Amino acid sequence: MEECGVISGSLRQIGVLVFEFIGEAQLMEVHVYSTDDFTGTVAESEGTLHQYCCPWPCGVLEDKF
Repeated sequence: MEECGVISGSLRQIGVLVFEFIGEAQLMEVHVYSTDDFTGTVAESEGTLHQYCCPWPCGVLEDKF
C-alpha cells in the first residue's frame, strides 16, 4: 500500500473475484481485502490514479433505463 501513502494494520479478506476474458484460456483471480486500521494520509500516485473507462459507446447504458 506504499503507492497510496498509507500503512495497513490488520487486513481481512472479504472476497475473491475471478475474471474470464474472451479468447483467453487463463483466468485472473483477484483477492479483495478490507481494513479500518491504517496510518498515514491517502495520496494519489501514478499507480493509484482514479480513472473511469466505459467499454460501451456513450449513452448505451443510460438508454436502457
